[in-house]
Amino acid sequence: MIKFREFFLRNKKYFIYLAVFLSIYFLYFHNLGAYKLLDVDETRYVDMSRGMFQTHNYLTLYLNGEYFFEKPPLYFWIENISFFISGHINELTARIPCVLEGLLCAGMLYCTILKFTKDKMYALISCAILLTSAEFLILSKIAIIDILLTFCIVSSILCGFLTFTADEKNKKYFWYLFYIFSALGVMAKGIPGFCVPFFVMFLIGIYSGKIKEFFKPQYFIFGALLFLLIVLPWHLIMFKMHNPLFFEEYIVKHHIARFLGGAVIHRDEPYWFYFAVILWGALPYTFSFIAYIVSKIKSSKYTEYEKLDNKSRLLVFSMLGFFGSFCFYEFSKTKLVTYILPLYPFLSVILGDFWYKYIKNGENRKYIEYSSAAFAYFTFICAIVFLIAFSFISDPLKQDIKPVLYPAVIFAFAFSIVGIIAVRKNKRLMLFLSYFFFMVFLSAFSFHEFLKMDYSFGQEELMKYAEYAKENNLNIYTYETGFRYSLLYYSSKNINFEISAKDFKKILKNKNNIIIVRKKYLNKLKGKYK
Repeated sequence: MIKFREFFLRNKKYFIYLAVFLSIYFLYFHNLGAYKLLDVDETRYVDMSRGMFQTHNYLTLYLNGEYFFEKPPLYFWIENISFFISGHINELTARIPCVLEGLLCAGMLYCTILKFTKDKMYALISCAILLTSAEFLILSKIAIIDILLTFCIVSSILCGFLTFTADEKNKKYFWYLFYIFSALGVMAKGIPGFCVPFFVMFLIGIYSGKIKEFFKPQYFIFGALLFLLIVLPWHLIMFKMHNPLFFEEYIVKHHIARFLGGAVIHRDEPYWFYFAVILWGALPYTFSFIAYIVSKIKSSKYTEYEKLDNKSRLLVFSMLGFFGSFCFYEFSKTKLVTYILPLYPFLSVILGDFWYKYIKNGENRKYIEYSSAAFAYFTFICAIVFLIAFSFISDPLKQDIKPVLYPAVIFAFAFSIVGIIAVRKNKRLMLFLSYFFFMVFLSAFSFHEFLKMDYSFGQEELMKYAEYAKENNLNIYTYETGFRYSLLYYSSKNINFEISAKDFKKILKNKNNIIIVRKKYLNKLKGKYK
């Protein structure tokens, strides 16, 4: 035992590297290909990427055989690189790029914190919080555009942060990276790619009193040229090939109209929508975040920029990054859960400092231990409630929930007990690690089961019908199903969505056609169908 202890101490850093590697694997890679693509966006975007890969048309995007001018092409290009390297198009190869983008985002955050503070422990704690925050973790494991946009926006802003620590001769390179990542953000998802970074840096410039420096010719002119060199070529080609349709769809409808009004995609949400999203998206650190807000209300004071050390500047910049990103999406009329992903890296810097001070020297003890105890009891009670409720649901639903319920409840009980013991015994690092490993176990052993349970509410049948149609070379039509792109991806053929009732007879005269319809709608139709 003594020899092992000596061996561990001699090779401590290698054990830390191993622990980090295994944690990242179980958080992000384990079972990554074990669950089907999700309706609506995963199946839609991956099918479009597959179409690009098969046709070698890398400029114009198509969805179900029609022009798709809603998004720029960067996400689809990256998916094609994954398909090309692996030689396969499947759930795993579609999701790998998004996982890597999430991890690169954390890597950028780690390097930035290290540059400002020279404190590896603080950087590790902040990145651990980011990588185990529920919304960031979940959306990094799903093949959608928002994690790519988050990587671009956050990388751009962090490069803006680094201009404040760089030597004068190297400062221009961080400004150039700021413009490059912003341009890549535009190529990922349009206007937010440059609006969010520029707005955040504007706020930082006002606070620091250095706004004029941002527009020095050696930074601004060459940076703007780099930005335009990345953004303009594809947009000009699209204008030349597809105008006026491209302008009306891409610029007017999906950028201007979506920002000014949620009716374009029927996502006009109330002002408090993102407050509610953050409460679940920041789990398991939501209670810590609330405690942090309470502590700041009691003790906050304004300090001039010049009087701050580097670490304090990073914290203020992160607060402005959080606030600026939140404001941009809050003022948009179109609101989706996925839009506020760029908030979480900045939130993790703030909460990282909160937890770091507690772990290192016991600061914030009252706030963190009260909030941790509250969360532990809350989790314990939820687990009991779920167990009781399970006995009252119908048998078919029980079969769907059962694979998810028991692992989740076991992890919840274990987390609650360890958390309460850690609080009572003043084991500060143990308390933080209980949060971290709770999310590691949930992600590795329960996440894919949660998604499989979700399929049981309609998508599973659609995938089976799609595969049946593919095997038997049948044409698919749908009635009153909405645009369910599982049919598109898993049948590998174009779908005739939303036919009218009067077309039933004509379509079914051809034995190579099938119509997918909910039973409740089928019973309302005139005529007998089976």
